[in-house]
Amino acid sequence: MYIMFTWILLFIGSSCVSAETLPVIIWHGMGDRGTGPGIQKLANLIKLYLPGTYVKCITTSDLVIEDIRDTYFMPINDQLDYVCRMLHEDKNFSNGLHMIGLSQGGLFVRALVQKCNLTNVGAVVSIGGPQQGIFGIPKCTGEGLNQACLLMNELLSYGAYTHFIQSHVVQAQYWHDPLKEDVYRQYSQFLADINQENEINEIYRERIKNIKRLVLVEFLNDTILIPKESEDVLQRQLTVQDPVNFTPLDYGIYFYTEFRCQLRRTNRIMAFNTYDFLKNCIWK
Repeated sequence: MYIMFTWILLFIGSSCVSAETLPVIIWHGMGDRGTGPGIQKLANLIKLYLPGTYVKCITTSDLVIEDIRDTYFMPINDQLDYVCRMLHEDKNFSNGLHMIGLSQGGLFVRALVQKCNLTNVGAVVSIGGPQQGIFGIPKCTGEGLNQACLLMNELLSYGAYTHFIQSHVVQAQYWHDPLKEDVYRQYSQFLADINQENEINEIYRERIKNIKRLVLVEFLNDTILIPKESEDVLQRQLTVQDPVNFTPLDYGIYFYTEFRCQLRRTNRIMAFNTYDFLKNCIWK
């Protein structure tokens, strides 16, 4: 079996974040679940290399089948509201946190920063997250709730910007049709808002500024999200525009496109070793 795993060692004692290890949340991707083996492996690795670190794997339901189904059919803003409340109710996060998001979870953690009033956001790591959306129906792998994935694909084929599909299909809410920009801006219920396509939201801008380190990873061989270039789109946006005001973060943004792997549902964790990356780059 082709094993993909990561060492995510979040900083201890960095003056830019905290003298203590901040807790970590991990948000899984499409068709996955917070209790899945890949997500749990990542959580256990963090605990192994940073003993005592509190790690929370995001789930939107106590039932596995519903947690997976929610990745297709629970509106993103409802998911964000749920997770935001959960973080505020958990005293472990009262002094701040790090975030790791895989696939669409990478987009969600960035949106969580913008929409949730969080204290002391350390590192936000988006691994294959579609920051500028998708324009290609995501591929179903035949694993997990494959029928839910196939239903999502069928609904998207009818039209991502219809009110019903926008309101019920997660992937439609970050569907970005470059041939219909006006339609996208008018009817997108999620992506156009967090990317501030229609108007600037000063609260979003200020909250983004508070991220200590933003890491965007693009999978060169991603076969699920289309186009894969959406994963590091913020890098290109920084050179031509400032839609969410990332400029003050320039010193703390890192883009990686050298990790030649696919993000598979059975092995959700990316195949790159972040130990040297974090040691030599992020936490200097």
